[in-house]
Amino acid sequence: KLRASNAYNVIADEVELAGTVRALAPSLRDFAETQIELVARKIAQAFGGDIADRYRRSVPAAVNDSAATALAIRAAQGTGAAAVDDRLRPAMVAEDFAYMLQARPGALIFIGNGPSAALHNGAYDFDDHAIPYGVAY
Repeated sequence: KLRASNAYNVIADEVELAGTVRALAPSLRDFAETQIELVARKIAQAFGGDIADRYRRSVPAAVNDSAATALAIRAAQGTGAAAVDDRLRPAMVAEDFAYMLQARPGALIFIGNGPSAALHNGAYDFDDHAIPYGVAY
């Protein structure tokens, strides 16, 4: 979100920038935070201003344990589901379960929902037929 002046040709007295930063490695989160602050400060200084930095970190990356992931794949295959995709690449999710994965080995999995819109989309419609697969897993 970027909020500034109400007119395109006016230099705003105040600008608000908000968004989400996601990274797969803690060092990249650190880098993003310092670079966002640096760029914002330099832009403000170029116009004789300064910034009030209120950077708030969200959840860390959800990193699966390899042994737990292998177990999760075997469990999913044991449900009788027609398609178990074990070739997923890292996903840029913001998930509270990441804190559990930092404390204990585990695996964040995705259970398919058919041809619905993506999660967190207003058109998303959960398919109740997916429930037995989740329960069996």
